[in-house]
Amino acid sequence: GNARLLAQANILKQSIQKGHIGHTEEMLKDYKTSSKQTEVVAYLENYLAQNSKNALGSLAPDFKLKSIDGSEVALSDFKGKLVYLNFWQAGCGLCMIELPHMQALTKQLQDKNVVFVNVGLDDDEEKWRRTVTTKQLLGTHLYLKGLDAELVKRYDLKDVPAYFLIDEEGRFVTIKARRPNDREAANDILRHLSQQGQASNK
Repeated sequence: GNARLLAQANILKQSIQKGHIGHTEEMLKDYKTSSKQTEVVAYLENYLAQNSKNALGSLAPDFKLKSIDGSEVALSDFKGKLVYLNFWQAGCGLCMIELPHMQALTKQLQDKNVVFVNVGLDDDEEKWRRTVTTKQLLGTHLYLKGLDAELVKRYDLKDVPAYFLIDEEGRFVTIKARRPNDREAANDILRHLSQQGQASNK
């Protein structure tokens, strides 16, 4: 009865607070079909909307950007694959230090169901293009001019480099993925792929 619905509403609120957005959306659908308390449903929907931006399980903002070869590439093009997303600048010292590690990580996992998407945010497109080509950087390389771009705000970027892990459905696994120089970065990716493989075999 009402006691059960109240308990479910409380669980939903806690789930939102902990950032389990994907699961919460499914639970809220079920709750709406069984609950007649429209005010509680409205409160939970509003609470979810306020707390779902870039949270674990929420959909990563899609984008379509120009690649190094001039074609347009969207994040959604990689649905069905795990995405390691990197925002960087050729004019950023720390980004440049990370580049060899990014190369090594991309090469190490090239035969796995993961893509490495790198978005260059330099004001000078030619500098970005020169860095990608002369260093023969691996992975997918896209360009977006400057840190003032709308997409930067949508991803809530404060600085670069910034790394995200996005699952096969386009939802955030983490908004603070390990940097390429962290030995556990590859293990995190392999663990996720292993869990997905086990889930699909059930």
